[in-house]
Amino acid sequence: MLLAKEKPTRERAPVAPRAQVVRFAIAPSGRAISQQRSMRRHAHCGYVERCCVAHEPMARDRATRDGKRLCSETEWTFACEGEEAWPHPYGYTRSPEICDIDRPWRGFDQRAFWDRSSRAAMLELDRLWQGEASGSRPACRSPFGIYDMTGNVDEWTQSVSTQGHRSILKGGYWGQVRSRCRPSTRVHDEDFAFYQQGFRCCADLPMK
Repeated sequence: MLLAKEKPTRERAPVAPRAQVVRFAIAPSGRAISQQRSMRRHAHCGYVERCCVAHEPMARDRATRDGKRLCSETEWTFACEGEEAWPHPYGYTRSPEICDIDRPWRGFDQRAFWDRSSRAAMLELDRLWQGEASGSRPACRSPFGIYDMTGNVDEWTQSVSTQGHRSILKGGYWGQVRSRCRPSTRVHDEDFAFYQQGFRCCADLPMK
């Protein structure tokens, strides 16, 4: 277990088992029309999932295929806020200059997503996309050195509760939404997918 140092702080999230956190980014489109642009945009992410949108099973299967898993919500929260339980990964004051947040709203055409593999869906996703390559804002990092925990794309995690959906979205995305370490979106089931969603994964370190 990676235990927090004992020091007076405000309430902390439960400490999760030590895990290696690897960033997964979702490119705006998964077809040939956007692959070159997507690769440039996410060239240094490590892992790039080229797809229109990511629902929870897709994220989980991709993580499993690479020998990892989706992070639990407690792991994710601790990785974001650190031992001092900061509301934002970089401190106490919200800043759109530090992380990719608070961008203006762009209305979407729901009809374009009826067929997610269509050209109309690809073009609409490219129009809506306001994400950035993970790590492109050096100051947007948590006390553990993990980039883009808030903003950029909403991230699938696994609930630690036995009630409700197991799929939990954390971190917010580039829009004017909850972009802090603690809040979560818990109303969507595992098959919900939309243009601003992505994921990262965790891997347990070997016990010594």
